[in-house]
Amino acid sequence: MADVDASGVLVSTRFHVIPLLNTAQTEGSLEEIKSDVNYTGAATSAGEYGTTFGPYQIASAKISAENQMSYAFVRSGGAIKAALPISKTCIGGGPYPLPKPVWLAAGDQVVAVANTSTDREVALSVCCASGRYACFSVTPTGAAQNELIHVISGQSLGQTLTGETIIAAFVSSEGSPEVISGSGVFILDGSDRVVGSVAATDTTTAAAHFQPNRIPVLLNTRAVVQTDA
Repeated sequence: MADVDASGVLVSTRFHVIPLLNTAQTEGSLEEIKSDVNYTGAATSAGEYGTTFGPYQIASAKISAENQMSYAFVRSGGAIKAALPISKTCIGGGPYPLPKPVWLAAGDQVVAVANTSTDREVALSVCCASGRYACFSVTPTGAAQNELIHVISGQSLGQTLTGETIIAAFVSSEGSPEVISGSGVFILDGSDRVVGSVAATDTTTAAAHFQPNRIPVLLNTRAVVQTDA
């Protein structure tokens, strides 16, 4: 995998901007995107730079990479504090609002996975009514149903978010024509009935950002993508 440029911004509820840049983002790896040294004096974590403004609540954001971005989030104490809108560089406008603004702390980092333009990884980013965020992903293989799992814990959607209600979500992909599950991800209950659907956005041609949804989550709820090749 190549190293590419990844960049972005966080914007607070008071319109303070954190510019972000990593000029050596390794495709396929989860890596931090620090503050842009060209404008911030030093490359530091988003949390460290953001708190120089005082209390910092993220209202909108967008993270981009040269070829494709699979997912990005604010990592706090090893957990996902907020999933972030994404796209290929110079695609889709933005920044885009978060459904639930989140407070940035000094140790928080913006991390992301960039991929090649042909990588088949499918990623689901969600926001719950409680303000909880999560990211799930899978790289589909063959003609099969593929379950998305949490990008940190490896658990299912239901195991991760039992009792929560998803109120907004987006799915990123490279636009694979092999995806036949409603052009994106289906959310299934314990009887494999479809109880939710989130259409995918090809981040090489458009920005993937939160859209309203409403999906109650139980322990046996799963997120899947179906492919025919």
